[in-house]
Parts: sequence; C-alpha cells; structure tokens
Amino acid sequence: MGSPFQQQSNAYTDSFTNLYTDDLPFDELCLDLTDPQLDKMLINSLESDKAYWNRKPWKLQDTDIKNVEFLLGEQLNHKDFLKSDVKYVDNRLLASVRAILAYVTGQLAVPSVVPSKSDEIYLKAARDIGSALYQHALDNKVDIKVRAAVLNLISRKRGYLKLRWCEDAGMQGDIITEVVNPEDIVIDQTAGFLDNPRKIYHRVRCTIDELCGKFPDKKDEILQSYSIQRGTHSQLSKYVTHWECWFTYTGKDDKGNNVPKEGVAWFIPEKHIILDKKPNPNWLYFATKKKEKQANVLFNPPKPFVNFNYINLGKSYIDETCLVEQAMSQQEMLNRRGRQIWENADYVNGRWVANKNAFSQEDAQKLVNKGSKTVALVDSDDVSKAFANVASAPLPSYVENTLYDARAEIDKIMGTPDQFTGTDPKSKNKTLGQDMMIKQQAGALQDDLVRSIANGMESYYKLLLQMMRVYYTDDYWFQTKGGDGKYQFIMLNGNKIDSNVKVGIEVDSTLPLDKQLIRNTAMALWSAGQAIDYRSLMEDLGLPNPEVRTERYLRSKTDPVGFLNSVEMSQIDTDAESDIQLLLAGREPEERDDYPQPYFDYYNKVMASNRFQKMDIKDQQKITAFLMVIQHAAMQSLNLQESVAPPEIDPMTGQPVAPQVPGQIPGQPPMPPGGQQTPNIPNAVNEAPPTPPAPVVNQNPVPPGM
Repeated sequence: MGSPFQQQSNAYTDSFTNLYTDDLPFDELCLDLTDPQLDKMLINSLESDKAYWNRKPWKLQDTDIKNVEFLLGEQLNHKDFLKSDVKYVDNRLLASVRAILAYVTGQLAVPSVVPSKSDEIYLKAARDIGSALYQHALDNKVDIKVRAAVLNLISRKRGYLKLRWCEDAGMQGDIITEVVNPEDIVIDQTAGFLDNPRKIYHRVRCTIDELCGKFPDKKDEILQSYSIQRGTHSQLSKYVTHWECWFTYTGKDDKGNNVPKEGVAWFIPEKHIILDKKPNPNWLYFATKKKEKQANVLFNPPKPFVNFNYINLGKSYIDETCLVEQAMSQQEMLNRRGRQIWENADYVNGRWVANKNAFSQEDAQKLVNKGSKTVALVDSDDVSKAFANVASAPLPSYVENTLYDARAEIDKIMGTPDQFTGTDPKSKNKTLGQDMMIKQQAGALQDDLVRSIANGMESYYKLLLQMMRVYYTDDYWFQTKGGDGKYQFIMLNGNKIDSNVKVGIEVDSTLPLDKQLIRNTAMALWSAGQAIDYRSLMEDLGLPNPEVRTERYLRSKTDPVGFLNSVEMSQIDTDAESDIQLLLAGREPEERDDYPQPYFDYYNKVMASNRFQKMDIKDQQKITAFLMVIQHAAMQSLNLQESVAPPEIDPMTGQPVAPQVPGQIPGQPPMPPGGQQTPNIPNAVNEAPPTPPAPVVNQNPVPPGM
C-alpha cells in the first residue's frame, strides 16, 4: 500500500494523467494550438502545478512566509504576549546563514573551458572564451546575485537565476542576469531531480505601458481588457502582472520523427489573453537536427533559468526541505528558554513585603528603593517583621544548559559552530589547534553545498555561452586581466565561437581565500629565498598595483639612475595638460604668472606624439598658436630678468653664456635678445604641424571606442 504520502502522491499523479483529456482532444502544450486552446491549457496547468507544490513536503506558499519571517527575526506571535511581557529573540539562524554565505559564496565561480581540439589556436580560443565568460559575469555582478539565490535555496528550498537578452543593455544590447523571486516561479509538477521541466512559468511585473511596448500587436486588446480608453499617465503607469511559460512539446524533425521541441508563450490568465507565442529564441535553427547540434553549444534549446538544489531526495525538481526549516523548531525552543531566563532575571532583587498593620500600600511603595536616608516610623516591637524582601527561587542549572543545548543543535544542523561563525570560543577552553580542526570540520560540512553551487554555476556558464552564440551577431569586446598582470582585449562574435568546447567549473573556486595564511606563507618564502617572485609576493600581500610595484623594484635594482630619471620624466604637467584640455574645448586658458621649463617640455612632448597627429587640424593650430603666445610672454619676462641681472659667465672660456629661452627645443640656436628670431615651433597659419615620429604598430588591436 505504501505510506500515506505515497498513496496521496500516486492518486494525484493518476488524476494528473487525465487532467486534460476530459475537455480537450490533446494532451500537451503546442505552438500549433489556437489562442483559446492554448489559453485554457496554460491556465489549467498553472493552477494545477501551483496546488501540487503547496502540498507536503514542499508547502511552498507557507515556506515563503514562515521561513522568511524566521530568517528576518519575526519569530514570535505577539498575540500570545502581554504588553509588559519579555519578547526575547536570539536569532541564531541569521548568524548561521551569514556564516554559510560567507564561506560557500566567497568568490565568483571560475569557468574552466576545455577546447574541442589540441591545436594552439583552439587552446587560445578556449582561454579567451573562459576569460570572457568570467568577465561578463563580473560585469553583471553575478557573484552577488548567486549569493541571493543561495540564500533563497537554504531558506526557501529553491533558488533561481534567469538570463535574458536585453536590447537596451550596453552599446549593442547584451545578456543580463537576474535573481528571480522563487514566489514568481512555478515548475511543472512532473519534473524530476535535475530534469528539464516540461513547463516553467515565470510571473513578470511591469506597467501597462511597458506591456503594450513588449507586445505592440496586442496593444488594443490589452487596453480594452483593462478598460483604458484615453490612455492617461495614471492609467498606463499602473503595474500589472503577466506570465511567460517556457515549455517542451513534441514536434516533427526533418525526417518526420517525433522529437521534443521548445517554445515560449506569454499570457494574462485573468484576462484570457495570449500575448505572443514562438519557438525558443535561445537557439540557432537549421534544416536538420544534426546541423543544429553542431552549431549550438547545447544539444537542445534551453529554458533560460538556472536552478540550484541542495537537500534533495533525488525525486523532485525542488528540494523537500532546507537548512532554515530544519532549525526552526530549535530556534523556537531557544527563544522560549531565553525568555524564561530573562524573566527570572527581572526578579533577581526579590519582592518587597510589608506588614499591613505597619504600612499602607501607598506608604510602602514610597519606601521601596528610595535611598539610604529614607526613614519610616513603624508601630511594632520587631522592625524586621514590618518590612521584608522575599527573593525569587534560583533557576536550576539545567535550565540554562538547555539554552546552550538549543544553540548547539542549531549550529549542528546549520554546520556553523562558534569557530566557524567567528565568535569567541575561549569559554570552551580549547586550544588554537582544536579551534582550527573544528573550523575545518565545519567547512567540510558545507562542501556538499559548495558542490551544489558549482553544479548550478556550470549550468549558468553553459547557458551564457549558448546565448552568446545566438545573440552576439556583432563583435563584443571584453577587457580582462591576463595571468601576467597585463590587460587583454578579447573579442567574441557568435559566428566565431567554438560551439564544441566543454564548459566546467574550477574546483573550489567559490571558496573564500585565507588571506592571512597566504600572506604568512608568502613572507616566509621570500625571507627564506625560496621559489617566489617579487610580483607574486606583492599579490599575496594584497598590495595595490603589484605590476607597477614589480617594475619599479626591478628598475631600481638594475638601473637606479635611469629609474630616477624615469620617475621625473613620467610626471604629467597638470597645468599644461589642463590648458590643452581648455583649448580642445574651445576655451582660452587664463594667463599664468610663470611658465616654467617643464610646462614647455610637456607641450613639446605632446606635439611630438601620435596623439597630436590624430587631432583635427584646427585643434593642432589652436595648440601651436597658444604655444607661440606664451613663449613670447616668457621671452619678454626673460629679457626683463636679463636687464636687471648680471650675465652668467662660462668658467672655461670666461665669456658670457647666452640664456636659453624657456620652451626652446634642444639643439636649436638660441633666440637673440629682443625676440627677433622666430621660435622653432609650427606656424599656426602658414606652416603645417610637425610630423611626429612613425608610430609603433600595436600588435594587440584595441577595440573601437577604447
């Protein structure tokens, strides 16, 4: 007969088999259906799947309410308390969840791409694909979004990410990643563990105006269904929901055989409107199935969702339970015991009892805890019998121990002892070695969750590469940092992506780094002269710009004089550069009190560069004309200084030394006093700008717009 749950499940499965056969002559969703037929099937299926997942053991609707409340600290029923009662909550669950997330999602998972062939060009293509996938995920902040999905997984039994193509993302449109609220996802009830569900429903919220923009062919029908005639802003800005259903159906292949196919439909169930339907857009379609498998990264059109599983019996697409749910009962006991201890602590000073023959109640209240100088007149032979303090009975030791037991049980269920969460374990009198062993054991308890996340991220990168293959019809550039510390520019085009690569995840790439251990090891190796280079040392120490530091270190050791000169010459003259920027913006720089030699040196450097050569001719003339003006002003200042200062004498010849004009190009004859000789700079009107040195050809092309 089986268990009651099995009987209930089998009975429901039997009823599901005949769900559509009562009223309809077909048994599955299909793009060939008419809109009324498709609408009826979508609505019936949606409601049936919702009801299925709200049964035991999932009870998703209750899970989304109760589990979230416990996670956020709303763990008490306030109706059971009086206003003066102690409302004690020790949210141990939140501390454990934070520790778990910090460990299992410490870093973004790194993709591992295996090339389809052993040729060098295929090896480079695989490395470029892996770098581009990782950089794309970083740009979309997928590490933070994965953390949110894993938080849903360990608290609400399921976590989802969704990838979609957005025309408005980036310069040319791009693939974006979203964290999906589990409440908005309904899975087909027949879906098994790690299966491709026959249906995935996603509830989407948007304004009526946005809905009309997404489905312009249905605009009139949408407005009519919401009784909108004038289309005012207040009407069109109203938020509504619609559903999209990604489904698998049976169709014919090129040989006439029945094969599974993928489609998607958008609909508004309460309005009975089919907004649109079409084959799965995340796929390249060809005449034969063989060509499709060769052209695409995956073997079947993918539904754009990434599912995460953890505590699963291997029978269901959604986990039967989660960590937070398993620890909730212990959290309730912890709150109850803590409340009892706090209430007992409130009466630690005891209760005062007064003899009614000696005091009235009002007089007794005036005397209690009013200070040492308070005096009371008592009509009694024995004063001690007129006023007494009755202390509360002390709590047995086992009461406090039950509180620690509840905390320990939560830690065992969540796999987060004190050493793992970072709280002080000194009270347990354990050595540092024992603490490290406990922390490592707790980390081992999280390894199964780490593997689950790695499995989900592997699906994510495969789906991302598949969508790049479909939607990247133009050249997309990715700025990445190579293993040598230099920036690389990788170009991906869907037509040039090797669709036969194998995508995986590097082992333990999501775990956080033990930075202190890495620093200590690096310093120990460097001090001992072992196999560690200076750049690796800088990286392991976590210092900024390790490449720059390494270059400076090596140059300072090999060529100290040249290094000092390069430091001086590499400085950008901010005054000169700011004046150049003003000239390029069409503005006149203000006259400065002094124009030092580095100011003119920077101008000469700019005018001899490829940057000057690529400027518009008008901008070149502006810069050269301005340089002539300021050089003339500098010459006048120099002549004035010469008129009041004695000439400089060359100690070798004993003859006066001709002063060098600021801004004068080395190797040119000096300008005579009076400023009659034309300075050696291009004439802004009659002469062409100076021809710069031939530019060096860059072997690594930079993408347009960089």
